[in-house]
Amino acid sequence: GVPVWAVTHHAEARALLTDPRLVKDINVWGAWQRGEIAPDWPLIGLANPGRSMLTVDGADHRRMRTLVAQALTPRRVEQMRERITKLTEGLLDALVPGPDGVVDLKADFAYPLPMYVVADLMGIEESRLPRLKELFEKFFSTQTPPAEVIATLTELAGIMAATVAAKRAEPGDDLTSALILASEDGDHLTDEEIVSTLQLMVAAGHETTISLIVNAVVNLSAHPEQRALVLSGEADWSAVVEETLRYSTPTSHVLIRFATEDVPVGDKVIPAGDALIVSYGAIGR
Repeated sequence: GVPVWAVTHHAEARALLTDPRLVKDINVWGAWQRGEIAPDWPLIGLANPGRSMLTVDGADHRRMRTLVAQALTPRRVEQMRERITKLTEGLLDALVPGPDGVVDLKADFAYPLPMYVVADLMGIEESRLPRLKELFEKFFSTQTPPAEVIATLTELAGIMAATVAAKRAEPGDDLTSALILASEDGDHLTDEEIVSTLQLMVAAGHETTISLIVNAVVNLSAHPEQRALVLSGEADWSAVVEETLRYSTPTSHVLIRFATEDVPVGDKVIPAGDALIVSYGAIGR
């Protein structure tokens, strides 16, 4: 196995998430430097998912965040509100119970809603969505064999690279085109950075939303007194979202971080070069 520290207490986790001694650069990881992490390790995609805002620190992170912020503006997001509302209403109207009277909310609503929204935002061809669904399900499944994880990441990168190439040739009113055109003092995102950013946004934008919707419905179904508060207006839907994020977080763990020096945590010390994860699933409880 691969030893990694797990932080499960709220106070310690909150401090560590902003501790500059913990970085996302995998080259700080002692086990990685020593060649102890096999290239077919099942979680390699979470430890080293490519160069994006999720995996860089300091000046590199500020640079990428500045360029991405030029593309993902509040105006662009607001422009999508009407389309998202219509898509949501259409999917809800199309929900039809099966012979047993049961609706598959995840398959028929929670999955297609964020996937269509993200694809529309990024200018990804709708014909690619079924394959993207299959690939992300494989990537996030703990049952996927290591070799298949690597193949999945390679195919995902290929789809995103093809999208970038298409938008370079024929820009549109979409996030991918905006990322290509983003500039700061003559600096631009590289194709590798754009591809990794698209992968990050598609994964984060759809997988977390699916889980949020499903978890919220499950929790409200299991706690009728809480559901009654929402339906009566005593509690609003924003409270449902926030409480679901805390109680049944879509993201169980923060991606692996690495200690640049010895870091005391409670009555333990995480040695320099060690890896750790923060368990959102635990600290929210």
